[in-house]
Amino acid sequence: MYQTFDVESLSKAIEPYKNETAGFVAAEWLKDVRNIALTDGEGNYNLFQFFRPGLYFAHTFYHARGKKALQLGEDALKWVFSEASPIHSIQGITPMTKPAARWFNRKLGLKSYGVIQTINGPCELFIIDRHSYAQKG
Repeated sequence: MYQTFDVESLSKAIEPYKNETAGFVAAEWLKDVRNIALTDGEGNYNLFQFFRPGLYFAHTFYHARGKKALQLGEDALKWVFSEASPIHSIQGITPMTKPAARWFNRKLGLKSYGVIQTINGPCELFIIDRHSYAQKG
């Protein structure tokens, strides 16, 4: 995984998720230099949206599935928690209607903090920080 600023590729990658990403404009999102977009160059993306110093919200848009997706997730976490990264903790919410995505989060070592209600329905909150990631290893 590597950091990218390619608006066109990111826009294309999230197109299948347009119902879930209403209002997201890749060009505007990438203008904020604190946001981080990682890709494998094959249309799979991890987006880390700045919330406050060290804390980022995670969004995953993969076309890959199974072992390939797990490897991409591991590669993204390795990048996120490298010494060069400003990220100390990531959190994300996953709709309860996506059990495979929730399993994916657990498999990568993210901890569940239960179900929260959102404007889009119930979602599970997941968090991992630099310390937890290092302990996982």
